[in-house]
Amino acid sequence: MRVLLRDQSDNTYIVLEAESLYYDEQAQELYVASENYDYTVHRIVKANADSLMRELFETGKVDLTQFEASADK
Repeated sequence: MRVLLRDQSDNTYIVLEAESLYYDEQAQELYVASENYDYTVHRIVKANADSLMRELFETGKVDLTQFEASADK
């Protein structure tokens, strides 16, 4: 599953082969885990997260560049 992200620190694009995604409704964050890197997509409402996760499931790819993402430590 390919995920396109935009890093909030320098606006560079990142393409990940995601292993899993998890949405935290209370924090309004989508967590993207890959083999080498994990990212958090910030300020994403549940309806958008649900739609984008379904798109990823159905097509195998999703563009999340409209949201800011940061690398997790």
